[in-house]
Amino acid sequence: MPDAESFWAMRVPLVKKWGRRLTLYSASGRNMWGLLEGKRYKHILEIGTNQGMTAALLARFADRVTTIDVKRWDLVQVVMDGFGVGDRVRRIIIPDDLAKARQVAEMDFDMAYIDGDHHRGSVAIDFMIAKRCGHILFHDYPTATYDGAGFLLDELKPEGRIERLAPFAWWHAE
Repeated sequence: MPDAESFWAMRVPLVKKWGRRLTLYSASGRNMWGLLEGKRYKHILEIGTNQGMTAALLARFADRVTTIDVKRWDLVQVVMDGFGVGDRVRRIIIPDDLAKARQVAEMDFDMAYIDGDHHRGSVAIDFMIAKRCGHILFHDYPTATYDGAGFLLDELKPEGRIERLAPFAWWHAE
């Protein structure tokens, strides 16, 4: 597994060829690497994929990653192949939250990353269907355009331990 600097170097040719849109809404920054460093997971579930930069980073810390999204982004496979993780990342495109809940119910995963629809209701649904893994990393905390993660963690206060590390927050079952 390459270190952080090697990972960042792998981004350069992709961005040169495909442009900044690959990283425009990506959480795959150095802060995220630091949150995951020293951890290893068997299977990470990512809800909300965009162009796949974060999925590529997550694949560095897991045996496999499953991404779930409502939209088919055109460059995800290019990004996966560019980082050499295409064989460890499975993409699922779903039409709605019910289909997402059905897919997730059939999965065995030990960490989830939530960065999909940031509305309060959507974040709450994503949390409810993913919390059984015991470890969820949220992006866009405490707020984004919509304050779903902040509202869930700071107002609803689900049971468990919360580490607030803006723009991320970890939730751990206890």
